[in-house]
Amino acid sequence: MRKVFVAMFGGTPSRGEICLYLNCAAGIYQDCEIRCYPIDKDTRSANYVDSRTFCEMYNDFRKVMEGGEMAATAVSRVEDLFEDMLEQAGIRAQDESIRYVMAMEKELNDKDRELLDICLTKEEQNRNLEGGYYGKANLGAVTSDLLIYKGIYKMISMVKDVEKELDAGNEVDFIISCTSFGGTGASLGVNFGEFLAEEYQNRRNNLRIHCIHVQPYFSFPDPESDDQNQINYHKFYAKSATVTIVLGDEKKLIKSGKEQAPVFDSFYYLGQEVLDRVSDVNAAKDRQKNKLHIIDMLVALAVNDILKKSNENNYNLFGYQYSHEGTEFISWEHMPQGIGFKEKHVRFMRFSSFLLACLEPLFRPEFEGYVREALIIHLYGQKGLFYNAKANVIEEIDTQLRETVLCCCGFCRKYMEYWLELEDTTKYGQEENSVTRFFNKDAIKYILECGKDGYVTVRQRMDPDELTEVEEYANYPKKKKGLDIYDSLLNRKSLHKIAEKGKSGSEIARELLLCIYDLCKVGEEEQG
Repeated sequence: MRKVFVAMFGGTPSRGEICLYLNCAAGIYQDCEIRCYPIDKDTRSANYVDSRTFCEMYNDFRKVMEGGEMAATAVSRVEDLFEDMLEQAGIRAQDESIRYVMAMEKELNDKDRELLDICLTKEEQNRNLEGGYYGKANLGAVTSDLLIYKGIYKMISMVKDVEKELDAGNEVDFIISCTSFGGTGASLGVNFGEFLAEEYQNRRNNLRIHCIHVQPYFSFPDPESDDQNQINYHKFYAKSATVTIVLGDEKKLIKSGKEQAPVFDSFYYLGQEVLDRVSDVNAAKDRQKNKLHIIDMLVALAVNDILKKSNENNYNLFGYQYSHEGTEFISWEHMPQGIGFKEKHVRFMRFSSFLLACLEPLFRPEFEGYVREALIIHLYGQKGLFYNAKANVIEEIDTQLRETVLCCCGFCRKYMEYWLELEDTTKYGQEENSVTRFFNKDAIKYILECGKDGYVTVRQRMDPDELTEVEEYANYPKKKKGLDIYDSLLNRKSLHKIAEKGKSGSEIARELLLCIYDLCKVGEEEQG
C-alpha cells in the first residue's frame, strides 16, 4: 500500500483537508494510505476542530463500507501539538515572543537589538504569540528557525513516521500544504520542506517531497481598531508577492540543473486574482470559522495529481489561476481528472441524497410505520398476512442496523453540506452570484430539509437527476426517482431475508448500502 503523508501548516489547509475527506468518500484516491498531520498554533479554531471531526466521521463510515468502491482509502490523523514542540525547545507557550526566542539562540548584542528595532516594533518584538502569528509570517519564521536549530522537528511524529517507513524500505510521498499569506502556514511550511530535504538528502530515491502552496483567495470583514488579534486581509497580496519572490529567487525549491539538489519534487501554486468572502466576521483564534471554497477542493485534487505523477523522473512546477470576466463558470471539466472526478462525486451525491431522503426518515426511532415498510419486511421476512403483515424484526440485530445506517446518514449529510458551502462561497469577487456549476444548490437544500415534508412524500418526489441539473452543464440522465431506487431494492435477492442468514446488524447495513450505491451508478443501467 502506497504511503502518503500530508502535513498541513496553518489554519487554511484545514479546509483543504476537509475536501480531501470528501474525495476519499467518493473514491478519488486509489491504492494508497493517507496520513494527515495538522500543524497549527490555534487548535481550537472551528476549521481545525471540524477537520478532526470529519476525519472521525469518515473513518466510522469507512468501517461500515470497507471493501467497497467508495471510502476505499485508509486515512489517519496525527496531531503534533505546537505547544509541545515549544516546550521541547524550552519555551513555555505563554512566554513565546520574538525577543525571547531569538535570545534563546544566542545572547543579543547591541547590533542584534538595533536590527530588531529596524525590522520590528517594540510591540511586535515583545508580543505574546501563544494564540498564533495573526497573519505575520516574519514572526513565525523566527520560531521555525529555532525549532530547526534545537532539533525539535526530528522528534515529532511525522518525521519519526518518515524515518520508520524509509528504514523499512518503503517509498513515501510527503506533501506539504501551506500558504504564502498568514502566519503559521507561510512561516513554517516551506521551511519544513527544506529541513526534510536536508535531513534525508541521501534517501531521496524513496522519499518524494511535494508542496501545495496556496496564494490569496479569500477575504473577511476589515479588522476592528480595538482588536489587535484580527487580521488585515488587504495585505495578503503584498505579503504573498514577497514570499513568492523569496521562494523563487533564493531557495532551491525545484531542480533547475543536474548539479542542484531540489527541495521539492513538485510544487503547486493555487490561487485567485480576486478574493472571495468566506466569513462574515474577522475573528482571531478559536472564534475563526471560514467556509469552504473551490481553491480548497483544488488543494485536495493536487494531492491526487501528485499521486498520479510522482513516479515520473522529473521535477514539476504547476500553477492554477481562475480568471473571471463575468460570464464564465467553473464546473467539472475545469478540474484535474475532470471526468473521473465528476462520475465519482455525482454517484456519491446521488447515494447521499437517497440515504437522507428515503432511508434516514425510515430508520429514525420516531417513524411508527417501520415494521410495516416493504423494505424492512424484505430484510427480515414477513409475519402475519394482509393488513396484519409486518417485518419479523430481531431486536438485537435491528438496534445495530439502525445505528449503523443513521451513522452513515450523518456522514452523508456533512458531505452534502460541505458541497453546498463550497458552491455558495466561490463567487470570484461578486456580491451575490456564485460561479460554480457542479451541483444544483436548490436540489441539495431540498434534500437537506426534506425530512419536514414527510417520508412518503419525499420518497416519491426525490429525483437524483435534479442534483446535476445546472443550466450550463449537461446532465447525466438516469430517469429514476427515489421511489424507483427504493423499489429496485425490493428486487435484490441478496437482501431478501438477509437477517435470517446469521449476519450482524452492521453487516446487513453494509449490504443494503452497497446495493444502494450500485443503483446510483453514473451512465449505467441498473443491474439486478
